[in-house]
Amino acid sequence: MKRIQTKFWFFCILLFLFHPDIKAQSVPYKNDYAFGLDVSFVKQKEDSGEKYYDVDASQKSALQIFRDHGFNWARIMICNEPVSDRLTQALAYAIQAAKDVRKYDYHFVLDMMFSNGWANPMKQPVPVLWANMSHQQRTKAVYEYIYHVLSALKKEGVFPEIVQIGNEISNGFLWPAGRVYFGNDDDSEWEQFTDYLKAGIDAVHNVEAPGHKVKVMLHVDHGGDVELSQTFFDKMKEFKVDYDVIGYSFYPWSHGTLLDLRDNLSMTALRYGKEIFVIETGYYWRQSDYFKNIAPPFLETPDGQRDWFEAVNEVVMETPNGLGRGVFWWEPMFSGRGFFDDESNVAKPIVKAFEKYSFPMKRADGQSRIYKSESNKKTPIMGWSSWNNFRVNIDEQMIKEQADAMIASGLYDAGYRFINIDDGYFGGRDSTGKLFVDRSKFPSGMESLVEYIHGKGLKAGIYTDAGQNTCGSIWDNDKNGIGVGIYGHLADDCNLFFREWRFDFLKVDWCGGEKMGLDEETEYTQIIDGVKAIDDDIVFNICRWQFPGEWAIMKADSWRISGDIQAKFSSILSIIDLNADLAKYASPGHYNDMDMLQVGRGMSYDEDKTHFSMWCMLNSPLLAGNDLRSMSEQTIEILTNKEIIALNQDSGFKQATRLFSEDQVDVWVKPLGKEGRSKAIAIMNRGEGEVDFKLDAARLEIDKNTTIRDLWKHEDLGTIGEERDFKIPAHGIVVLKEKL
Repeated sequence: MKRIQTKFWFFCILLFLFHPDIKAQSVPYKNDYAFGLDVSFVKQKEDSGEKYYDVDASQKSALQIFRDHGFNWARIMICNEPVSDRLTQALAYAIQAAKDVRKYDYHFVLDMMFSNGWANPMKQPVPVLWANMSHQQRTKAVYEYIYHVLSALKKEGVFPEIVQIGNEISNGFLWPAGRVYFGNDDDSEWEQFTDYLKAGIDAVHNVEAPGHKVKVMLHVDHGGDVELSQTFFDKMKEFKVDYDVIGYSFYPWSHGTLLDLRDNLSMTALRYGKEIFVIETGYYWRQSDYFKNIAPPFLETPDGQRDWFEAVNEVVMETPNGLGRGVFWWEPMFSGRGFFDDESNVAKPIVKAFEKYSFPMKRADGQSRIYKSESNKKTPIMGWSSWNNFRVNIDEQMIKEQADAMIASGLYDAGYRFINIDDGYFGGRDSTGKLFVDRSKFPSGMESLVEYIHGKGLKAGIYTDAGQNTCGSIWDNDKNGIGVGIYGHLADDCNLFFREWRFDFLKVDWCGGEKMGLDEETEYTQIIDGVKAIDDDIVFNICRWQFPGEWAIMKADSWRISGDIQAKFSSILSIIDLNADLAKYASPGHYNDMDMLQVGRGMSYDEDKTHFSMWCMLNSPLLAGNDLRSMSEQTIEILTNKEIIALNQDSGFKQATRLFSEDQVDVWVKPLGKEGRSKAIAIMNRGEGEVDFKLDAARLEIDKNTTIRDLWKHEDLGTIGEERDFKIPAHGIVVLKEKL
């Protein structure tokens, strides 16, 4: 919180795509989301005598262990008369495996491979019995093979919910006749390949039981590759392949970053409108050879493996229109990257990855909640924080007066809710290590103060440091900040903050952590897990003073991207510039924090308007940092401008990006709404003098007949025309909104 940023790094990846609206299809599954596993080798392992143990060392069947921890979908592979000793997944095996998963109440996907051995993007051979067939004969063989398999499953009462036709078929299957080549203008190979697909799809639907619609999945690899995915599925549309579901493989050592995945899933959902699964993913719990040329995105440890799985699911859950339907782990029995220890066969932490989603959890108020991917996404929080104006010089009476002023000033009516107590409340720790407050400052104690805040209809936030000492102890010589950080006291402090004191927000600083030389990913991950285990609704802020890294973007609700803000326009500009390229890291419920607001703390009226506008455009949390008891009318006017605030709280959750910058003027564009059909446009004058600026509709990619509204003047301006003239004062801003 107290140091100037010294290092800033991030992965260079594609920007998040937004496309016109495509309505989501209905989801008929019994469960809301698929927590899946490929269990193709479970029966084989247990038939060989292997025994498996839950995290508490109790022996159970592997399928029971997975089901007990919330997994609800399985994938079963079947090969066409497999010849490998390792691959025993012929029809009889698949039938028994299907009976096993039904016994434990799993839904399942049938993964149909046509080869006699393993099939993947590098190997899709024709089975021996089909080798000398003509194209027409082979097309008929595909139909008969799928029809035969599904008829047998139907007879045994274990029909799948989804049939996957081929495995990782980016390059086709049944090579060479069914091999496809990207960039080849000759579509003959695509025609042959899609003939096979259509035959298989016909077979699926011709075996269906009445009233039991089986969905067909097309499974490709490279889940992070927009170009490959678009080319493949455009071809499916061109050749009129009638499928229902898209499956992707996504492995971190070969398929891109999590943000590449999010980019591709967004494109896929909005372009094709199909349900989407990451049908294969995996990660190692011990050091592997896969990351020789790239840095692993998470630690190669049991906890890092679990974190990867959770992060992939967070990305899938945020797929537009609710079309992200689930994630499947490839091979939980696999050595080194499966779910069990190689020596003991005791389950690793990853087996518990879905418990926070799939089972009811207890809130601090005793009420149960269940994670819902759409409804649980929060817009950036709005409120007030004590640090900017008061630093460590805070007390109970002042905090109560800020809460009172939030109501009386109209900030509450404008959407502000949080009263956040920053550094300076600490009293120390007792002989047992329990944290206590400074009673000279907070005579009634924190529980009473939080009750007062809650009684106003507000929420309460608290502060700690990831290390042993707080920033106030280091920079403000506050002796009471020594030894009161959360390091070494995680469980006790979380229980105190959220179960006893009942706070709703936690800011975790890094001064003490940096002094101790701690690893930030490790420490913050442990703290987040401890907080979210109590209640996933608690808002968590990483105060690392720079973008922390990709590991944080699906864990924290927000993360500081800069050193401490100052009440100077140069500070405002520097933070805006730091956030200019970070839109790709923001997502619904997870935001780039540009620090507390300095509105009403000494800058000019126009500078305050620019400051507030850009925090709203860039989806930063809005935490007033002034003294709410003594605000001017101008300050209140700025902080309560509901038309500007609406940009920050927009249901589309999209951060603005800088369209261009020239002659000291920046033009920023923010898509609005879930479909992004309209835009907000901010024209910011960085310079020291007034400027005359011509806004070009074509450059904004909007029609000249589009009606616009000025959100500071609260006036409709009519149509934009081909060009529109604006006078912008020094350090000032104009914020416009398209009116549909």
